[in-house]
Amino acid sequence: MFSFTALALSLGVYSLLRGGVFTALAAIPSQPLWSLTGGKIGACALFSYVVLAPKIGFSAPLGLAIVGQLLSSQVIDHFGLLGTIRRPVSLIKMGGVLVMLTGLGIMLFGDRHTEHFLY
Repeated sequence: MFSFTALALSLGVYSLLRGGVFTALAAIPSQPLWSLTGGKIGACALFSYVVLAPKIGFSAPLGLAIVGQLLSSQVIDHFGLLGTIRRPVSLIKMGGVLVMLTGLGIMLFGDRHTEHFLY
């Protein structure tokens, strides 16, 4: 939480020094609702890392986040969502996602099966 607070304060000071803060704040009500959800999603992700990391380790939540970003980016690209150019998903890209999913599965559940391979 300290690093998050330090980052928030640093960005606040930077935005004050840069100028134009009040015009940016005045434009918030005219923004589409979906564009304002990023901060809440980021705060939920940070909170889940803080809660989950002591229980399941750091690699599991971060691995899940990375694979989730890969999958969601493929969906966004394939359908051209959020105003992006439509880029169909290829078999090579899906193979890369499958490799990441396999690696995540090994990372999450591999410890349960190491006894079978070592003894």
